[in-house]
Amino acid sequence: ALLSAIPRPDPSVTIDRITLPGTPPSPRDPPQGCQFSTRCPAKIRPEAYADTDDEIWHAVEQLREVVRERSRMSLSTTDQLRKRLDRFSRFDDIEETVTELFGELSVPQSVDDHVRHAVELVKDGEPEAAQTYLREEFGGVCDTTRPGHHQVSAAGRESYCHRHLDEYEDTTTVLANYVDGA
Repeated sequence: ALLSAIPRPDPSVTIDRITLPGTPPSPRDPPQGCQFSTRCPAKIRPEAYADTDDEIWHAVEQLREVVRERSRMSLSTTDQLRKRLDRFSRFDDIEETVTELFGELSVPQSVDDHVRHAVELVKDGEPEAAQTYLREEFGGVCDTTRPGHHQVSAAGRESYCHRHLDEYEDTTTVLANYVDGA
């Protein structure tokens, strides 16, 4: 809602409100790049996945959110012992999550291989390693580099987003497509 709460000078103009998906990142583990990268609907994909179907990409981002949340969970003493004995099962439901996210989609092998590897890491009790793996594979400039401030109006208003660089599609266009496709 924050993105769509910017006041408009014309009160007769109506806009669709955009609600940011997911949960805010942990202050203990803030994003390396843009502080909004974990929830931004205009996030820039890495070049290797620029042409990936939007539904598949959305599922990848949802999986990354699930794994991020799992990596925040502390293991109980019993879970730690089970992990050492190779009988760890706390994250076994990750398979169900992947089926729910990707089940009806025709996922390219290039995406599926990485998803499967991350799932195995989570099942092995290593959600932090899975989070890192997914970030390294599916993370783009928004995940890795803090954006600079860009002047976006004659009045001097600034925006903190990579999309204001000439090499990326404009935020307004991306958000319009996001609202239309939602």
